Amino acid sequence: MTTKLAKITFGLLLFILIGYGCLLRVYQLDQQSYWIDEGYTLNAVLATLEHGYPILDSGYHYSRGLLNTYLISLATKVGGFNPWATRSVAVVFGTAFIILIYYFTKKLFDKKTAVFTAIFVTFSYWEIAWSRQARMYIQLQFFFFLSLYLFWLLLEKFSYKRLIMLIISTLLAILSHALGIILLAIYIIYLLLYKLYLDLEKRKNNKKLKEILPIWWEEIKNVNIWKILSVLFLLIILLAYTLPPVYKIIANLILKKSDYVGGGYQNFLIQEMRWILMLTMVGALWGLIKKQSFLNSLFLVLSYFVPFLLITLSTDLGHYRYLFFILPILYIFAGYLIKNITELLIKRPIINTFLSLLLVAIIISNQGFVLLPKTYYPLEPKTPMPNFSGVYQIIKTTGWNNQLTIISPFPQMDKIYLGKSDYFLPISLTGKDSSLEQALQPNKRQEIYTDAWVINNEQELEQILRNYHGYIIFDTLAEDRLGRPIIDLIRSQIHTKLIWNDSQNKQQNIWLWQF
Repeated sequence: MTTKLAKITFGLLLFILIGYGCLLRVYQLDQQSYWIDEGYTLNAVLATLEHGYPILDSGYHYSRGLLNTYLISLATKVGGFNPWATRSVAVVFGTAFIILIYYFTKKLFDKKTAVFTAIFVTFSYWEIAWSRQARMYIQLQFFFFLSLYLFWLLLEKFSYKRLIMLIISTLLAILSHALGIILLAIYIIYLLLYKLYLDLEKRKNNKKLKEILPIWWEEIKNVNIWKILSVLFLLIILLAYTLPPVYKIIANLILKKSDYVGGGYQNFLIQEMRWILMLTMVGALWGLIKKQSFLNSLFLVLSYFVPFLLITLSTDLGHYRYLFFILPILYIFAGYLIKNITELLIKRPIINTFLSLLLVAIIISNQGFVLLPKTYYPLEPKTPMPNFSGVYQIIKTTGWNNQLTIISPFPQMDKIYLGKSDYFLPISLTGKDSSLEQALQPNKRQEIYTDAWVINNEQELEQILRNYHGYIIFDTLAEDRLGRPIIDLIRSQIHTKLIWNDSQNKQQNIWLWQF
């Protein structure tokens, strides 16, 4: 294949990936209901549209994902407050990321590896799913990799223009999500290792050091330092991918954390990305033991494991979305391995390219990838995603007006679907008391996100049911975490009447009661 023909072919393939990737991300974008976390973001968007900044009805300043809040607010200014507009920001970043990951991978390795990585990202279930949410995770991923790209360019050739661009990109990552600050740790650790690597390489060939270095240096000086470091990082990889319990033991002994969740995070990835993980292990090792790709691979390994370790060591929540932004590193190593294996086995460019694409096609036909557009994308296990849009549509068609009272464990959803929230049935979304405490104002009588009044017990609920008319909403999660007396009072039908439940979704049912 001539250079010109190869360039045209890869360019055409990338163009197709971008177009089809956009289709997968935008297909029936409005059909899947908003879910609880989207509700928090959109509640902040409503506040931003009203006040110019996200100060909620309670007076609480919602600073999480600040950049995302403003971008969605801008999108709703243009397209109205609806799923198409509010989720369009994520679609744009998700589609643009296909382009970014291609150029990032091409810079670190080569064009073939870049194309294979772009294919994995285009069809990845998780990339598509998080590119369809009014949340900040795909935005964090975009600016995380843009920052890594700019950091690498800065190392290649320093200029103040590149430095300013890196600073801006890093700030945008941090404004997208607080996890963006991990970039600073990556920069520092890589610079230290990079300097160590250069110093050792320089000293290894310095004959004058014979007089001051110990005898063992004579034995080690002929061994390339990058091979020694490769073995160390291989051990880290093996621990991370094959021995998650090791992390738990370390956490128990050193951190005194018996609820360490790193093993759970890794087990989730093993279940969802088994083939990619296997390829990644070998691909990362391959990159580390080849001198010409050692520093590039070291950079990627650090960019994965620094966030992985910091996140899993600092949280006791099994929220796998926190790792989403680093997953493309796995795709890069998988693509790198496929490219190198096929070139090793087959020397003819056209045949090995065809074989590589065939292997990639086989991989994306398995678990963890989406080939045809879908309407509904369940997220990680235990993420509450009942049919909120369905239940609020029922309310609107049964004579809803602002004089009626709404009671639910999700007042932010009441606010974005009905325009107001009245009473909060207090539950902890994480199952921990600290989560519920964070949702309440200091007086414990009002919820912090919408200013809804808190119903503390069944006596207070019964008082409201006797004196007002309206609706009660609760789902499977709330049923498990609300006190049994409150659930029994609602279901006793003394003051209430069940008018709808989402019987098609047994795992995440939702009920609507009228009173």
